[in-house]
Amino acid sequence: QIVKAPLIVHRVSKKDPDHVVTRNVVQAYHDWIAVALDRWQTHTEFYEDLGQKPVLFIMCERTSYADAIAEHIRKQTHLGEDEVLLIHTDAQGHLTKKYLDRARDAAREVDKPKSPGKIIVSVLMLREGWDVKNVTVVLGLRPFTSRAEILPEQAIGRGLRVMPNISPDNRQTLEVIGTEAFEDFVRQLE
Repeated sequence: QIVKAPLIVHRVSKKDPDHVVTRNVVQAYHDWIAVALDRWQTHTEFYEDLGQKPVLFIMCERTSYADAIAEHIRKQTHLGEDEVLLIHTDAQGHLTKKYLDRARDAAREVDKPKSPGKIIVSVLMLREGWDVKNVTVVLGLRPFTSRAEILPEQAIGRGLRVMPNISPDNRQTLEVIGTEAFEDFVRQLE
């Protein structure tokens, strides 16, 4: 019990979208987003009694997708910009200057119960060595292929650290939802 157990607890029973354009990314991934938000809400209710704040991490394929998904989540959940953090990186996975301070603050503060950050939406933030102990749900909306140069191991690894001050009797899990390739990788871990 030195790391969380990665699990696919609830699957989306749809094929991955064949063709996604920015204007319909929310519609294309609606079911995946809804499941991730539902699981995150369940974690929020459970961990509240333990004095912890779970974090949902959403990894998108493009910055325009991340923008649209973050905006959709803010509207649907009535969460503010400081609660649904949108953090962009450039094509090499480095934080863009506009988001550098915000990303540093988020990475440093998001685990703290008083931090407003609850959901993080990004594209390649995982290349920055970012990991947060309170990530309990990961939604992977990327094609995890060799061409994409993003390894599913990186995405899973960001959420595997256990939260502090949780009894060892409480097995911590990292719930994973995502594209078929992403979930196939997690099944191999299970």
